Amino acid sequence: MKPEELKEYLGIVVDMEQNIFMQGQIIDQWEREIAELGKANRFQEPPHPQEKPLPERPGAFVSNVPPPPTPPVKPKIIRYSKKAFKIMFFVGLLYAVCMLCSGMITNPAALVGALIGCVLMGIIVAAITAVIVFFFSNDGTIQEYYNQKKQYTAAAEQFPAILARQQQYQQEQWKQECEKIQQSNQAAMCEYQKKLDAYHSAIAEDRHRVTVENIKKDVLEAELFQMRTQNAESKAVLLKIYSKNIIFPKYRTMVMVCSLYEYVCSGRCDTLEGHEGAYNILEMEIRLDKIVTQLDRVILMLGKIQQSQYMIYSAIQSANHQAAKILESTYQMTNQLQALQSSNQQMLGDIQAGIQKGILATERHSASTTQMTRQLSALQASSALTAYQSERTQKELHYMNRMNYLSGKNDDVFFNIPPV
Repeated sequence: MKPEELKEYLGIVVDMEQNIFMQGQIIDQWEREIAELGKANRFQEPPHPQEKPLPERPGAFVSNVPPPPTPPVKPKIIRYSKKAFKIMFFVGLLYAVCMLCSGMITNPAALVGALIGCVLMGIIVAAITAVIVFFFSNDGTIQEYYNQKKQYTAAAEQFPAILARQQQYQQEQWKQECEKIQQSNQAAMCEYQKKLDAYHSAIAEDRHRVTVENIKKDVLEAELFQMRTQNAESKAVLLKIYSKNIIFPKYRTMVMVCSLYEYVCSGRCDTLEGHEGAYNILEMEIRLDKIVTQLDRVILMLGKIQQSQYMIYSAIQSANHQAAKILESTYQMTNQLQALQSSNQQMLGDIQAGIQKGILATERHSASTTQMTRQLSALQASSALTAYQSERTQKELHYMNRMNYLSGKNDDVFFNIPPV
């Protein structure tokens, strides 16, 4: 093969490898984006607050009240007069019985007089005993007893008022506690309502996000299908080009082909085989670690290999530029469709009003769906991907014709005539 023909052939292969690389990059990016689009987030509904129960209403029992006053115990010395009265009464009664039995008392009036005398005698003796005890008692016990009795009487009169005040205090405390619990329950309910509103708002916003993302997802899936179809066709064309067996199978990679093409274009060689051929130069630079042959490493070290591997650097940069144009065009298309969807949602937001006016909501929805489908078809027809796909189809057909000519495998009629 002549040097000019070899250069043309390698240029075709490099262009095919570059575009297949670019197609693969776009396919990978769209697949990652599609996998993340349209996923609804899960939101946890806030739990309903449990109302705190109100305390039981206080009953008749009053707590924290001092015990009722107890009467003071009479000292024994005061009880002596009572004992003296009882003793004298029984003695007089026994005397009267004896007089009755001996016949000295014969009539009832005398018996009554005797009994009255017994009582009077007991009273006199008790009074004399009390006076004697009062005057001969020097320890103050009696005076203390009467003082305690006065205090007891005053405390007994005040105790019902103290009890009533304590009952009123407990009622007020109970009302305050009930108010605090009711306020706490109301605050918890208000906080729950805020969280519930935020929960429903988050769900509505997420549904809107999913709706908008699904539009982008549908567009990307349609574009991805076109790109996959183009990628499969390009790989089939490249396989046919490689099947001409002009390039040895070992060197049928993007990095290797770009290196071979660079050697031929720079004038370092004009053949692939031979001692001074492109294969030999490539193998020598690989052994000397002057070039990188793994495509993933080339992508990572793209800024460092610009001088040593200019052709693969240029091919990747050109592929990235072409991919950016296609991606930008696709995203512009999705933005326009999302804006159209937002306007449709706003229009369909008045469905109830439309029904009242006699407009069928299904007709409005059908009209908006038809409009979106029509808009999508129009945008796809003018997208960068469609233009790129049309260009690649024509170019790859031209490449196949050139390959058939350069490899000498044209038909008999056009064997010596290069295809246009």
